[in-house]
Amino acid sequence: MLISVIDFFRILMYLCLSGFLIALIIFMVKLIGIVKNVNEIVKDNKVNIDSTLNEMPSIMSNVEGISNKTDIMLNDISPDVTDITASVNRSVQVVEHTIEDVSQTVDFVSDTVSDTTSTFRYGNGTTSSTPSDMVTNILEVITIIKSLF
Repeated sequence: MLISVIDFFRILMYLCLSGFLIALIIFMVKLIGIVKNVNEIVKDNKVNIDSTLNEMPSIMSNVEGISNKTDIMLNDISPDVTDITASVNRSVQVVEHTIEDVSQTVDFVSDTVSDTTSTFRYGNGTTSSTPSDMVTNILEVITIIKSLF
């Protein structure tokens, strides 16, 4: 007995349809089990769910109040933050200027000490390089350093 191509496809379609129906039945059984579990959880927690739902309006009003207060505080603080930022910028500029001044002072003191050391070591180029001249030079360096601070 030979079957035609059309009969073969009909049998194939019936088999696929049967497989689909079996898969659908398995899916429905599992879905029913999940729905039963959800129903049990809801029944077990009905009191908690109801109390939470009753508290929601007060929670929402608290959230709204906090949000409004935060907006007001941010609007109040905004000018202060701008002033603080400007003050910090000015302070940074002053510190930069001070660092530059200190750097120049250190360079000057270093050059002066180097010159004084050279004078002690080699004399000042004159014939009268006496200890009193050296003390005078040291006092001049100290006076210069004191005037810088």
